[in-house]
Amino acid sequence: MKAIFRAYLAGAIVVVAGTAAVANSPSAFSSDLGYRGSHDTGLSTPAQSVVVLKQKVPIPGLSAGAHFSYDIGYVDSGAGRYLLSDRTNSSVDVIDTTTNTLVKQVKGFSGDRKSSSSLSGPNGIVGIPATSLAYVGDVGSVKIVDFVRGTVTKTIRIAGSHFRSDEGCYDRDDRIVMISNGDERTPLTTWISTTSQRIVASLKFVGAEGLEQCAYDPDSKNFYINNTGTRAHPLGEVDVIPATSVVERKPAISTVYATPGCPVSGMALGPNDKLLIGCAAEKGLPLTTLIVSASTGKVLKTITQVGGEDQVAYDASNKRFYTASREMTTTGVGESGSQMPVLGVIDGATLRWIENVPTGPNAHSVAVDSITHNVFVPVSPTASAPGGVNVYGDRTRN
Repeated sequence: MKAIFRAYLAGAIVVVAGTAAVANSPSAFSSDLGYRGSHDTGLSTPAQSVVVLKQKVPIPGLSAGAHFSYDIGYVDSGAGRYLLSDRTNSSVDVIDTTTNTLVKQVKGFSGDRKSSSSLSGPNGIVGIPATSLAYVGDVGSVKIVDFVRGTVTKTIRIAGSHFRSDEGCYDRDDRIVMISNGDERTPLTTWISTTSQRIVASLKFVGAEGLEQCAYDPDSKNFYINNTGTRAHPLGEVDVIPATSVVERKPAISTVYATPGCPVSGMALGPNDKLLIGCAAEKGLPLTTLIVSASTGKVLKTITQVGGEDQVAYDASNKRFYTASREMTTTGVGESGSQMPVLGVIDGATLRWIENVPTGPNAHSVAVDSITHNVFVPVSPTASAPGGVNVYGDRTRN
């Protein structure tokens, strides 16, 4: 996650404390919560909303007023499990997506170093479908977690890394996990074979500010990764890396996509060549979300109703994108007005923005279950309410 977020997270908790304090039940959101201002964000009221808060899953140690440090979420729909990198508890939390209850905490991680998230873990989570394994970033390493057995089965050291291994994605065709170390002086990515559980290639991004969420496209057979700033593109760019170059152990960037007006952060691959780019907040810039062509980089749509994202996700079964927009504001401009963290909902087929749903303090992580269509968004405690994982779902589904 970009370092610029850290400076004002405490302020975000103050701004939305009244909202999150009553966020334990769907009926809590009974008005527009004062989030409409000179910029019409389209924040949904319960009577209008397509997606609603259904439940809150408690996490140990997150009483009112406590600190909650966490990062990426991942859903294995086939296994019926949601995994969350919980730095406060030094664990990967495992939640049953049928009952929405915490069933396990897999220990063995660095935990929360309050002085720096770069020295904290766990971080990114890359699940391997049809197995019980997930590759999880920690400080200077990637740990393989068996979320059924509840153990760390292997630790893979990242040579030359002094900080956290963060975002990642999976190439099912070649059975390779890509994971980034974006906080290093020279950011780098590493590819790990899930067959041998060994590193097969790495790539340094000379001149890059950092690295964020990535995606693998089985149609183009390319990896895509958000590079958060270069001399040519100070706000960031999307770097394209052919999987063939990784398999040949000579990874190389083949193409660079500009992302005009978008400080890149989140990334999710949608249908028919659509790649959603979540845009972080930058002071004075409009908060937006981009959808580009994965094959050409052409901007297909700029969503102006939601932005300020970190992680984003796509549900292929209902064709919706979801954005964890923790830095959305009442004015629709970065660091302007009051912060109002929301879950953005976008139609992946038509590229039509659907709605913004209130979330809670520091809500920057999102994952979706393609079977139940439930959306998992962790939220921090407020002065009067505990933290946990909010579960959102369609109003029309039980």
